[in-house]
Amino acid sequence: MLPVLALLASCKEEEGPNDPNNPNNPSTGCTNPVVVTVGSDFDFSQPVTFKACTVYYFTAGVDVKSTLTIEAGAILKFKDIYTWSGLMLTNNATGRVIAKGTADKPIIFTSERDDAHGGDTNGDGNATVPEQGDWNGIYITGTGSVFEYCKFLYGGQNGYSMVELFGVDPQFNYCTFAYSGGSASLTGKGVFHFGSNTSGARVTNSWFYGNVKPITMSSNTSMDASNVFHNPSKPSEKNVYNGIFVEQSSNQVNISWLENEVPFVYMGTSSNQGLGTNFDAWTFTVGSGVIIKFASIGTGAPGIWVRSDNSQIVGKDAAGVFFTSYADDAHGGDTNADGNATSPVQGDWDGVYDPAAQVNPPDYYYSWGNILYAAN
Repeated sequence: MLPVLALLASCKEEEGPNDPNNPNNPSTGCTNPVVVTVGSDFDFSQPVTFKACTVYYFTAGVDVKSTLTIEAGAILKFKDIYTWSGLMLTNNATGRVIAKGTADKPIIFTSERDDAHGGDTNGDGNATVPEQGDWNGIYITGTGSVFEYCKFLYGGQNGYSMVELFGVDPQFNYCTFAYSGGSASLTGKGVFHFGSNTSGARVTNSWFYGNVKPITMSSNTSMDASNVFHNPSKPSEKNVYNGIFVEQSSNQVNISWLENEVPFVYMGTSSNQGLGTNFDAWTFTVGSGVIIKFASIGTGAPGIWVRSDNSQIVGKDAAGVFFTSYADDAHGGDTNADGNATSPVQGDWDGVYDPAAQVNPPDYYYSWGNILYAAN
């Protein structure tokens, strides 16, 4: 069972203020930081503050039961002690993390092998280098956590998420998620995963690159267009499966999908278990240029279910909007990362279904010009 909160991310610098590829960019604005070892006996039952210009070296799992405040310029490194998942910083319903860095002094979450941030903490010289999946990630079920100007690097061990949210409202703003794992499986999780009932959680103005899969989320999650899915200093450096992967769930809230740099990939088994299934008074808003691809994870084909008598898709005919197959590289790129191994064909997904259409027969599939490779 997943812990209430787990903090397993890592960060890196950019050439410029946010580029992990620039070793000469001082990520925290200090030299010769103090190193503090955080073991299983470290007391997180009362409020704790992690100070600037300090490396906190985690050698065991901990449980955050109160408020952990992390100052701008602090560095958190995680020892790879569990071959199955790496180290986890957990938090229950009474615990939260307030991590507010700045553009000049970001807060770094990274591997113990990352000598570029905080020095040679594991004391092995050049014997090891940081890699994808050196540690796992952050699991949050409590409320009120905030992460600003944080850099999460080298996490997502063994296909796990680096940040995973469950029924909570954490806010991530101006953060970098780079060189980390996530799962290569279609149904596996991304580096950043929104679980069910996370309609209040947000990741905005953030960068995702060098990862296996950037984001997975439940279909009741909204996503704006503020995030970037490539390295701003090296635009060709993206993510392997460069999309926002959407899991089938009950759509009981209005949602908006506005991101148009990468496609949304809806994973489902059939249209009657598809996006918007059976929910009344439901509004689904898509922004200009948004591409939604459909991928089957069962014996049936996924689709969209919309009731024209009391629900609607807003923006369905906006410029650049397409509803298409996961195998369609011509729209949104090679999202399934298989080169030319697969091509889209008619019937790859079900279609846009309206059980309340005032037509005869009443079961009706729409045939908009931007619906591609659907069976109906």
